[in-house]
Amino acid sequence: MAAEGWRSHANVTTPGWGALLTGVHLAAVAVWVGALVHVARAILTWRSERPAVRWVLAGYIRLAAWVFALVVATGVTSALLLVPLTALPSTTYGQVLLIKLAVVAVAAGLALTARFAVRRRDRLDRVRVLTRVESIALIGVLGLSAVLVSTPPATSQQPGPPPPRGTVVQVGTLAGQVGVTAQASDGQLVVRLTTPRRGDYYAPQAAQGFTLSGQLTAGRHEGEPLAFDGCGDGCFMSTVAWKPGDNVLSLRADASTWRGGTVSLLVPWPAVSGEADLARAVQVLRAVDHLTVYETVTSDTTTATPEPAQLELTGDFFVSQEPYAAGSAPLAARISRDGQPIRLALGYPAAATTVALTLDAQGQIGEETLTDDTHLVHRRFVYPDNA
Repeated sequence: MAAEGWRSHANVTTPGWGALLTGVHLAAVAVWVGALVHVARAILTWRSERPAVRWVLAGYIRLAAWVFALVVATGVTSALLLVPLTALPSTTYGQVLLIKLAVVAVAAGLALTARFAVRRRDRLDRVRVLTRVESIALIGVLGLSAVLVSTPPATSQQPGPPPPRGTVVQVGTLAGQVGVTAQASDGQLVVRLTTPRRGDYYAPQAAQGFTLSGQLTAGRHEGEPLAFDGCGDGCFMSTVAWKPGDNVLSLRADASTWRGGTVSLLVPWPAVSGEADLARAVQVLRAVDHLTVYETVTSDTTTATPEPAQLELTGDFFVSQEPYAAGSAPLAARISRDGQPIRLALGYPAAATTVALTLDAQGQIGEETLTDDTHLVHRRFVYPDNA
């Protein structure tokens, strides 16, 4: 109970008091369920001894009244900390909580009915049935509590940006130690900022404060400041009228506990699907018996770029380690103009990963830049026929 209280949503919201509140709530529920299960067994064993049945039920009813009051008081307090009343019907956490409250109300109603029934000798058989059903209801409460533990609280659920329209171009980089992912679609720009996780990967992380500013420059047009609205933790969106050609997106990204920086991203517009180009490039690379890859990796662009590492491997092995190993990507756009080397922008939104590929005249991958929430990786490929 102490461990669960320490890892609870309430303790993240109100450190210390939240852990105590959750621990007391779980202890009260455990006493309620444990006592009820024991009473149900006693009633079944002593069913022929009605005075004994009445005695054990009377003792349980006195205990249950106090435990029920404690469960309700601590549960309501936790709910008020985690769930705004307006968010109850519209969030997953709120919906599960409403179901849990309904089951608790059923259990309380059964307990109250049994309390009245136990006063009459001719209704003891009914009390046995009510007690068994109440036990099942409370076990359901425990199951719903387990679901709530793994459900993000309503206070952390934000509406998010509108869905993108048309072909989506996703590009990314690293601004100091802050991962930057920009997703461009018709009339919209969504920028997501991420930082590395500290400590226990599965533990709740402290809220991170992000700030973002930027401007957009296209061709000879003067840079236009962008107005960003929040769309979640580390999420910013802006209405953008993309101009034909190369749009230069200049951003300043900062985080409260990590080094940020200024970056520039190129967003060519309009873009077309690059799925066919990606599938062909992966097929070509898998057929390469040997290639040399020069790779540089950094987790902080404010420090000196390390010397590239030289890797000797087969094309099939290299591809098998890449996010585009299947020859496809959730977002794949061709962002180069006719007559230029083919450039592909690949996006993996669920993994906060972007990949930029440049293909040579033979359709082979010549350069790759991969960005995730902690690393910026640049690779240059050298094939035997052009070494």
